[in-house]
Amino acid sequence: MKVIFLDIDGVLNSTRSFIANHPRSGQNPWKTMDERNIATIDPIAVKLVNEVAHRCDAEIVVSSTHRKWFFVQTQTMQLGRHLDLPQLVEYMHNLGIEKDVIDATPILSSEGRVRGDEIALWLSKNPQVEKYVILDDDSDMLDNQLNNFVHTDNFNGFSFYDFKQAVLILGAKNEDENLSLTVPVRE
Repeated sequence: MKVIFLDIDGVLNSTRSFIANHPRSGQNPWKTMDERNIATIDPIAVKLVNEVAHRCDAEIVVSSTHRKWFFVQTQTMQLGRHLDLPQLVEYMHNLGIEKDVIDATPILSSEGRVRGDEIALWLSKNPQVEKYVILDDDSDMLDNQLNNFVHTDNFNGFSFYDFKQAVLILGAKNEDENLSLTVPVRE
């Protein structure tokens, strides 16, 4: 299995998309945070992430802080916080992600841990993962994850350059799609 660890802020949206999609009137036209998040998403970045998932036959695991909204306290025999996966899947579809999200990384920030630790824990519990890529604008990854990390620019979000890097890391399911993706050096 191939996995995309997906951040939202700085990947699917950006300073650029927020400014471009924010109303000029100074008034907040959105009734909910979900409405604001959907309205300020960069549709090109979303389509590029969808294309990575399609070309590489990769599953999506949410590593964004947005996932915290979908961990709820349960009153069942299972104590503690539980991921409301159907709600997270619906939210991601509303943002434009086509594939169903299969999971979210655990939340370890209250323990002083970083996102790289959360991804490492998720990977340790899912040994069937053969390849993975981390799409994030933050840089709090572990040293052994850096070859699988596409560091996006929060001002511009997920770019074509980032798309090419992600496909090369995961490997396209059709090798011919890899041949046209040489990554030029950024200047």
